[in-house]
Amino acid sequence: MFTHKFQRRAVLWHITALFTTPYFASPAKATTRPEVGQYVKAFVTADGVKVWTLRYGHREANQALLQITNVDHPLDKKILVAKTQMTGADTKYWIQLENRSFNVLVVTDGSGDLYLPGLSRAKSIRYDDELSSQGNAEHFLTEFQDQNE
Repeated sequence: MFTHKFQRRAVLWHITALFTTPYFASPAKATTRPEVGQYVKAFVTADGVKVWTLRYGHREANQALLQITNVDHPLDKKILVAKTQMTGADTKYWIQLENRSFNVLVVTDGSGDLYLPGLSRAKSIRYDDELSSQGNAEHFLTEFQDQNE
């Protein structure tokens, strides 16, 4: 089939290059993973709306990832970066929407209120230990990063 052993080597080299180049020669997508908290905290309303939170960045940054699910609202399933404000009594989560700040979540000792932009009433929430144990901080961060690509 090959008349010269050099042709055979060249073909083998090309085949090897074809299968190894994507792994070794292509520039790797360099994404730096920001620091996140170790635990995802989950809250639930009486009608099944779920709120997931995770510290995002250094503690001093006062930020969290926040996701609201199981709700008929434009924010459903979107992971947002929220500013956190801790007071002596509670923790407030603020998000930016259409260049406006909204206080969407207030938590006091494991319970609180969820305020969805555009809705007139708050929804009472409570911490859910079982739901929280299902959360994975690294998977939550990956989902957030994938959403923003």
